[in-house]
Amino acid sequence: MKDIKHVHEVIFFLQRNQDEEYPISLFPKILKKEFGDEITFRSCSEEGMSPDEVVGFLFNKGKILIVNECIRLHPDLKLCDGHLH
Repeated sequence: MKDIKHVHEVIFFLQRNQDEEYPISLFPKILKKEFGDEITFRSCSEEGMSPDEVVGFLFNKGKILIVNECIRLHPDLKLCDGHLH
């Protein structure tokens, strides 16, 4: 059975581990290790995103940046509504 998490959980994971460097090429595997192999993500507007797709989603929404091939939270990050899902 697939586990579903809100994309905010990825942001919270990055906030908790902000001193770590996560290469973009490995980040989907890191998300699977953190949340489980069967993880999918949802947002207020999309559902069923794989770990690969959630990276693109967060980048397109301006929540993360790619710096030196590593994922970083955008310094001006704002969550869509400030509450947990």
